[in-house]
Amino acid sequence: MSAAAMLVPTSATAALGVLNLAQRRQVVASRRDPVTGLATRAAWCRLAAKAVRRPAGLWLLAVDGDGFKAINDTFGHDAGDAVIAALAARLAAWVGPRGTAGRLGGDEFMAFCRPHRTDAPLGVRMADLLAALSAPVRLGATVLPAAASVGVVEVAALPTPTLPQAMKGADVALYAAKHGGRGTWRLAEPPAGGYTIQSAPLRRTRTVGAAGQIGGA
Repeated sequence: MSAAAMLVPTSATAALGVLNLAQRRQVVASRRDPVTGLATRAAWCRLAAKAVRRPAGLWLLAVDGDGFKAINDTFGHDAGDAVIAALAARLAAWVGPRGTAGRLGGDEFMAFCRPHRTDAPLGVRMADLLAALSAPVRLGATVLPAAASVGVVEVAALPTPTLPQAMKGADVALYAAKHGGRGTWRLAEPPAGGYTIQSAPLRRTRTVGAAGQIGGA
């Protein structure tokens, strides 16, 4: 036993151990959203910033629930939480072990993943994701509707593959999906000069092109 340890009474040592355990639990809790168990915004951004350092083969997704306010208004907040938790679980299952999903807040999620070369093409994978996200959610005897829109950016296609650029590209694609009828997805087509990063996300309409691709400034 060290001299320093000998100077600390046993009761104080135990108290320090409990305190350290509580602190560790607080740190873990701060990294996990309490409703969904997904990474929080801050925790997800830290992981995503590391991931985009290797942009090859990396997809970044912005996911936003459709009709969430109506669910809260009609069925109550417990129902809203149940739908949020279901969307989160389905997104995390789709991402799998080669990426991470996070909850930004409300019904807004982000995810990144690096599919294996043997995985299905993007269009097939996205169809699978939308099908999973749109499955009804059961809460007791109540069947709740669920749906989401998705924006995707291929990080390697960005002129400057950084996390802010990737998140902006996914955001641009997401709002094109919302404008295109919801419950669908769009693939971002980054402008040659990259996206203009502003302090607040743009909410204006984007031009939607063929094959689910969009442009934007």
